[in-house]
Amino acid sequence: MSINGSTSPDSTNQPLNDEQANAVVTVSTESPATQDLADVVRIILETGLRSGELCALRFIDAEIISSDGGITGGRFSVKGKASARFVFFGPATVKVLEKRGESHPDSEYVFGESRQGLIKRVSRQLSSLAPRIGVLRLTIQTLRNTFFTRLVNAGVPAIVIKELGGWKSYGAPIKFVMDHSDVEISRAYYSAPEQSNGTEQ
Repeated sequence: MSINGSTSPDSTNQPLNDEQANAVVTVSTESPATQDLADVVRIILETGLRSGELCALRFIDAEIISSDGGITGGRFSVKGKASARFVFFGPATVKVLEKRGESHPDSEYVFGESRQGLIKRVSRQLSSLAPRIGVLRLTIQTLRNTFFTRLVNAGVPAIVIKELGGWKSYGAPIKFVMDHSDVEISRAYYSAPEQSNGTEQ
């Protein structure tokens, strides 16, 4: 069973369904004034990074992976809450990195020096888009939840979700599955080792 986005009154950062996620991407690219928003949306929907991790991204942390058919994606070296880890990304993020590298050739960080200000601005822009997308609340955490929901729907094991999310224990991914999945999927994921009731985001 697929997990869908929700507009119920008690929804808090509920994941977006595919139609809603695609709408966020489309709407965020409508104006040059929302270019930063569009870039943030693309990266988080493709990596599940936290806002703090996004702020800390440096161009030197990105390794582009190519094959005979051309560039296919890459990986970030991220220092998260639990430990350093690799976070993989696809073509959409590659395009963001290339574009931002060309427009900010002297910047060490992907999102420039005023990164906290950017996150605040992007958060306001996301909130204002919620009615157009058809959801009650739209935040950076919503995008992160959407990424991990897609992994759950694809049958990715909890141990992999834990590593990709940078969580210290299995408590957060198990809680995430319980919050956003049906009973059958939840039972399957509850077999993860080192179970915990932690609520990390």
